[in-house]
Amino acid sequence: MEELLYQREIHSVFSAGNGEVEVYSWPSQGLARESPPGAAPRRGVRAVALARAGRASLPNGETRLEACDVLNVSGTLEGIEALRKRLAQPERPRCS
Repeated sequence: MEELLYQREIHSVFSAGNGEVEVYSWPSQGLARESPPGAAPRRGVRAVALARAGRASLPNGETRLEACDVLNVSGTLEGIEALRKRLAQPERPRCS
């Protein structure tokens, strides 16, 4: 619950071990036509799945996000926090 209040758009969907690494669901609104954050592995974060129109795929450096995509990003707490700061944007419209 605390995480949903902290960051409504980004929430954990899986936790490994004692929570050292988690997978987060990240809507792509506002990021259309960009490469998925973490598609090119960075320290502490990487894209692990992309859901588009009900189908999932493995994103890579050539993948471009579209409106209403949902990206799953895996990372350490430090990696996710750095990504949140880098992508901080004002409220974006939601997909239906």
